[in-house]
Amino acid sequence: MPSSFMSEHSTEFILVQDLIKILQTKFRTITPLYYWASREGGTNSKNCFIQKAIQVLAFYPRRPKIDYPGCGSVEVKINELLSHRKQYFESKGISVIAGVPLADQLDDIHFGTSCLWFEISPDEIDRVFTIDLSTGSLSGDAPRTLDKEGILKIINRYSQPMPWSSVISILKEMGTRRENRYTPWNRMSGDLYKPVYLVLSLD
Repeated sequence: MPSSFMSEHSTEFILVQDLIKILQTKFRTITPLYYWASREGGTNSKNCFIQKAIQVLAFYPRRPKIDYPGCGSVEVKINELLSHRKQYFESKGISVIAGVPLADQLDDIHFGTSCLWFEISPDEIDRVFTIDLSTGSLSGDAPRTLDKEGILKIINRYSQPMPWSSVISILKEMGTRRENRYTPWNRMSGDLYKPVYLVLSLD
């Protein structure tokens, strides 16, 4: 059974730099955030991004799972809960995507590692698919993949310009939603699926 060789935080480091390279072709400033209500949503941050029409993109890192290092393929799982998150965020004007680094061992994880970006299906089921690293082909319950233009289209469609105070309110509401107590682990240790947020501005 395939298992992971890296944490979601390590995955985030690789995905952030890849996504920023894509978004820099359109947006002047891109601020990546790992949101905490008492930090990015706290008193010292509430009055930030003043007089800026910002847009927000949330992305969920997916860990590549392997049979053994150098096996040539990775398995990726998209959990049902992420479909709920996608629906909530898009209804509030925040776009959502997911990504995975294309590597089957730590030796191949660096800031030049290729990444695959894809949509999260709204059909509320777990999905598992496999990526052949030599051909790039997908098998199994594969999602719709996204290139640069696809990512920008999703942002244009779902990311509504809003003040930072509205973003804080949306993320605060997310933290109180019942689905965040989806598992006993969540109740003990907090949300298992926190996205990375990119605050985008043309200014």
